[in-house]
Amino acid sequence: MNECGGIRDCYYRKKGKPVPESRTKKWKQKFPKKVMCGAGVSYRGATSIYFVPPTSKVDSAFFLNNIVKPIVEKDIPRFYPGEEHKVILHFDSASSHTTPAVYSYLKSKKSSTSGKRIGWPTALT
Repeated sequence: MNECGGIRDCYYRKKGKPVPESRTKKWKQKFPKKVMCGAGVSYRGATSIYFVPPTSKVDSAFFLNNIVKPIVEKDIPRFYPGEEHKVILHFDSASSHTTPAVYSYLKSKKSSTSGKRIGWPTALT
């Protein structure tokens, strides 16, 4: 997404009059068709943003290894040192977010979760 803020020339013209070629929009680079990423926010700050490459298929393994694990292992300890067990993660009910692999990993880390399989925020012990 480097250099996506293109240079734009604005020109007001009268109806029926052509816009001079020198005054049309000129963009350095086109915006990407889509951008998918994962991130988290909390009272103590925002996590890093984890971008999903455009050709990736976001299945449970990708979600677990590239989104959940970095948040749980890097970001949460940074914001909540010694209090990681108090953090509640909330995911929507996308199928890659609700697999047993994701929940068993979070349970092994003693993270609280909310989502399709566990319900609203509950502490796992």
